Amino acid sequence: MDVVDEVRLRYTLLKPAMNERMERLWAAAEARSLGFGGGAVVTAATGIRSKRIWQGKRELEEMEANPPVERPGSAGASARGAGASV
Repeated sequence: MDVVDEVRLRYTLLKPAMNERMERLWAAAEARSLGFGGGAVVTAATGIRSKRIWQGKRELEEMEANPPVERPGSAGASARGAGASV
C-alpha cells in the first residue's frame, strides 16, 4: 500500500465523524506530517483542494500560537452529577 492509499484509508474511516472545520484541520495535520509535497498527497488521496489544506494549516498555526484555554471543570461532568443534593 502506498502513501496515497494509506492517507485515503484514514480519510475514509474518519470522514463520517468530521465536520468541515475538522476535515480542514485533519488534512492540514496529515499534510504536515508527510513533509514536503504532503499537501499534494492529501489532495490526491481525498480530493480536498489545496486551498482548504492551506486554510487548515493557518488554523493549526493559530491554534499552536494561541492554544485554547481550558477552564477548571470544563473537561468533564462534576463528580456529583447534575441535580445532586448536598
